[in-house]
Amino acid sequence: MLLIPGVNVNMEYHYNAFISYNHNPRDMKIARLLQHKLESYKVPAGLQSSEHSKLERVFLDTGELGVSGDLNDVLRNALRNSDFLIVISSPESKTSVWVRKEMEFFLQNHTIDQILTVITEGEPFDVLPDPVLYKDEINEETGETERVFREPLSCDYRLPVAKANRQELPRLVAALIGCRYDDLIQRQRAYRMKRQIALLVSAAVMLTSAVSYLVWSNHKIKVNYDNTLREQSVNLASLSEKALSQGDRHGAVRYALEALPTEDKPRPVVSEAVEALARALDLYQTDENDHWTSVKRYSYDSVLSREIPFSIGDTSYLAAICSNGRVRIWNTDTYEETMADYTQSLFDSGTEIYSACVSEDKDLILISREKIIALDIKGSAERYSVAVTSGSKAGDPLMISLMSKDQMACKGDSLWVMASRSDQDILCSIDLKTGKTIKEIPVDDALSRTVRLSDDKSHIAVLNTSYGDDDQSHSTVKVYDASGGELIQTFEREYASDIVFGDNDHLMICGFTDSHDIEDHSVSQGEEYITRSRNISRFQSKRRTIEITSCDISDGTVVWTIEREDMYHDSPKLEPAGREGFYADDVICTTGNRVLVFDKDGNVIEQIDMSADIRCYTNKSENITAILSDGSMAVYYPETGELT
Repeated sequence: MLLIPGVNVNMEYHYNAFISYNHNPRDMKIARLLQHKLESYKVPAGLQSSEHSKLERVFLDTGELGVSGDLNDVLRNALRNSDFLIVISSPESKTSVWVRKEMEFFLQNHTIDQILTVITEGEPFDVLPDPVLYKDEINEETGETERVFREPLSCDYRLPVAKANRQELPRLVAALIGCRYDDLIQRQRAYRMKRQIALLVSAAVMLTSAVSYLVWSNHKIKVNYDNTLREQSVNLASLSEKALSQGDRHGAVRYALEALPTEDKPRPVVSEAVEALARALDLYQTDENDHWTSVKRYSYDSVLSREIPFSIGDTSYLAAICSNGRVRIWNTDTYEETMADYTQSLFDSGTEIYSACVSEDKDLILISREKIIALDIKGSAERYSVAVTSGSKAGDPLMISLMSKDQMACKGDSLWVMASRSDQDILCSIDLKTGKTIKEIPVDDALSRTVRLSDDKSHIAVLNTSYGDDDQSHSTVKVYDASGGELIQTFEREYASDIVFGDNDHLMICGFTDSHDIEDHSVSQGEEYITRSRNISRFQSKRRTIEITSCDISDGTVVWTIEREDMYHDSPKLEPAGREGFYADDVICTTGNRVLVFDKDGNVIEQIDMSADIRCYTNKSENITAILSDGSMAVYYPETGELT
């Protein structure tokens, strides 16, 4: 005998019913269902008594023998202390020795009327036990004992389970609590009626709330209409400023007048419209101009293609990569060039550097087409120079594709770049501690424009825009599992220009809602700004709608969408949240001369329109400072909304 501390094997319980069944899968399933349904059955309040307020305990051997010391004793005690015996009747139970023994022992202390049956299969005469079907009576005329048919209480669970629970279960409950079946059904109907009335009352309350909401919404619509007119006036004022910056003074006056109210078209007066008209009419002039004073001049061998500012400890550095593949490094605290002999010899050897990043160990990582180079700037030494080879095909060299800085993503010691090997294009992950390739994901096009890595480095997203035979654009964004390389989601857009991860589970995609012809791009040459000239590739200016969407990576659904229609010629770009500055927790979108600031829930916080196209900007703790295409500097103060 197994003894368990704290358990009395001789303890006896009272049971409302004992379920006797054959242990075949069908009968076992019905037995367990009945035990659960009976023990959880709520007896209607009007039928409750001191003895039958609820069905507390129904014995089922598979559920009651867990701590039993003697199976036979437990069964006998349960049968002796049960009010009713429920026999699960089927062809198997008809011939079951144990079902017959349980009935015989139960009848030693109970009457035949306390045996209830539940039919799971077969016809009643074929499956019901004989003691339930027949009873012995003495014939008064002959004095002999005769076997007489009796009509037992049986529940038919050959029906679908839901229907049987609804129609047949109450028969068992009525017998167990000692009430009429019709009374129990009537009480259940009354209970359902009360629930329906409660639901109707709830619906009426909801309808009243909806009507109240509609009234409130109508009020909000009027308020929003006024706000829309104000926003429209602000936008028209911005267009006036933009036209003026492009030398179109007549257009600037026309936009400014459209932003102001007239007798035919009343609208709120906004200060931006008044100021735009004043500027367009040249009412205010100042002799003050922005003057740029050179603090330190850095000279390059060729056109500068990328600059990487970084810090090691308290020392600040600037790495400059030129279009000819030469890299130069300066200490910006002392203005002295660092590792000049090394970078010169690297260039002389024919190694062209196309991009760079900083590792978690503060090494400067130089990236060429064929190799990865790690430099210890503090120690002025090369840590390693490793040829990029395939990790899956040993010795197979990789050719890194870096047309722009957006074709790589670096976080910590993980670098993801687009590359090509002998047989296909891939997206590969490189361990910056060793320079070795650790993961390769096959992709359709190694010239994909944008690669982004989530903050937890669990997802990698790739944006590719192609032009079909009709010269119309089509953008595809694919999100991969960074550890396994499996494709998780694919998002299709007419034209997408940038992507960022809002968080580890959501991807933001920005672009234009309409497809673009490849001929939409034009190049304006010799545009001067700051200290150098460059060719600017841009869209031809026309009215377009910017669309920014946040997508759930797990199921591909769009969580929210932001749309802004205006005259645009530059593709929108995104700066993710989580950086330093006044808008550290928000996302910044720039296009042309416009800055949109929105939170991770898609709510637009600010719309800032500069006087000329934005070339670069910094998000500081107290302001946003931007350098514009006309060489001027604009400063926006979020606290006051002032733009200078």
